Amino acid sequence: PAIAGAAGVTYSDIERGFTGVGNIDSNPYFVSLFGGDYHIATPNSPVVNSGDPATTDPDGTRADMGVFPYGAVLAPAPVPAPTPPSAPPPPASATSTAPAPAPTPTPASAPAQLPTVSVIARSYAEIGQPQDVAVSGSDYIVADSKNGRLLRITPAGAVSTIASGFGRPIGVVVSGSDFIVTTTSGNLVRIKADGTASTIASGVVVAPAHNDIAQSGQDFIVTDWNGDRLLRVTPSGTVSVIASGSGLHLIEGVASDGTNFIVVVTESDGNILTKKLKRVTPSGAVSTIATMPRSASTISVIVSGSDYIVNNDGLILRVTPAGAITTLFDLKPYISYVPVAYFGANISLAQSGSYLLAINGASPPGPDLVRVGPFPDLGSGTIGSSTPPPAPPPVAPPPASATSTTPTP
Repeated sequence: PAIAGAAGVTYSDIERGFTGVGNIDSNPYFVSLFGGDYHIATPNSPVVNSGDPATTDPDGTRADMGVFPYGAVLAPAPVPAPTPPSAPPPPASATSTAPAPAPTPTPASAPAQLPTVSVIARSYAEIGQPQDVAVSGSDYIVADSKNGRLLRITPAGAVSTIASGFGRPIGVVVSGSDFIVTTTSGNLVRIKADGTASTIASGVVVAPAHNDIAQSGQDFIVTDWNGDRLLRVTPSGTVSVIASGSGLHLIEGVASDGTNFIVVVTESDGNILTKKLKRVTPSGAVSTIATMPRSASTISVIVSGSDYIVNNDGLILRVTPAGAITTLFDLKPYISYVPVAYFGANISLAQSGSYLLAINGASPPGPDLVRVGPFPDLGSGTIGSSTPPPAPPPVAPPPASATSTTPTP
């Protein structure tokens, strides 16, 4: 039945606004809007400590807006203790005054830890215009294309330069103790840990653009964005074409699963451009794994265990070899410093244990190197350390002058 009278809403976050005491119209920064996880991802969310001041959350602070207070997790339902089997009755001649043993309770499972985002580095002075990120031990290796530098960044955010003067790097992969980078001039360069740089091959790609790189055995797999080709480069510099053609149009990210190569391409479905995840065999056969939900400008992919982890315009997805897609995390509404029109322009991924590293090299306003996790069920991966990094540093609130154009979910 209809409810008579006017609705009264207070202390709520309502899209497009609603008249009432304490109401706001702001992005609440859910953990995963598209994945259906409406927990709050950051203590800087405008809904934190903004609920009815007459009520409090379990932590004793002013109530947050929404169903889930920040930091809340859904504890599993308690498991009832098993009922022990009944002891057989004693013989008629026997008597006992011993009390019956108490059943042993079954401990409840600990609630799962929600993934969170922490900022590792965020300024042009620190990381320039980063294009790619890889993991070496516990450190993060970043290709700073703007300043022509290969950077090492610790989990605490300390930045140092490994090498410069070798060109403007775009993609980077860790190969033993060396770093292999692609450059805007189309070269493939090897950089030693001491910063010594040597060219493996020159003019590898048709026209320098977003050229990603992966390693397969001793060889390096390079995407030729403008040439619609997937290339193999040997350590001695021999270049060969694995596959080419319209099925690899505007090929972007690349990863190796140990046998095949997983790539992201752009295709036109009628008048709509879509991003597709494809599999390329060593013999050059190309097949589609899945279509991405967002048609972003640049998408990256890594292999984690038997699955593929894709950064689709800030939407972190897990894709199975059969093409099933699940959402791990939505970074795009979380990064309030970066307008959504730009976050995703140059996003790359790496894995470090149960954490994922995402880099945004967009200009303006970027840049960002962020860590998101933990994801305990990630596979061992083919990139990065098997040891989770130290606890992330706290995220500083946005400066007072910062603005965000993130749309309200």
